Amino acid sequence: KAGVILQNFKAAGYSEETAVATARGVLGEQTDESLKEAFKLFDANSSGYIDTEEMKKALPLMGEHIPDDKLTELYNICDKNGNGKIEFEEFASLVRKLNPKDAPGASQEAEQASSSWLQLPSWLGGGGGGGG
Repeated sequence: KAGVILQNFKAAGYSEETAVATARGVLGEQTDESLKEAFKLFDANSSGYIDTEEMKKALPLMGEHIPDDKLTELYNICDKNGNGKIEFEEFASLVRKLNPKDAPGASQEAEQASSSWLQLPSWLGGGGGGGG
């Protein structure tokens, strides 16, 4: 999936450095710090949250191809507090749910607990991604 992300970012005009850092944060480290960098990138207007248009642009970059008719459903599922915005915590939970880490350890357990509230729909593959 990393190769897809790198290819998508380059095709969209991002630098290789940005592509690698985002792929590493989303697929590898998944630390709050690395995910905040990805969040800032996807929050194109620097509003502090990701709106539906930003999410629509971000998901394909991350190798997730969500049909338009399912985007609103996914957005509402991710919007834990129901305020109509995907804030950092919600974004991090989505990333961690779409890209579960394989390595065992306490940090993984903590990360999984932070996204345990998020139940992805079956059409998304239940955690493996949506056609990436």
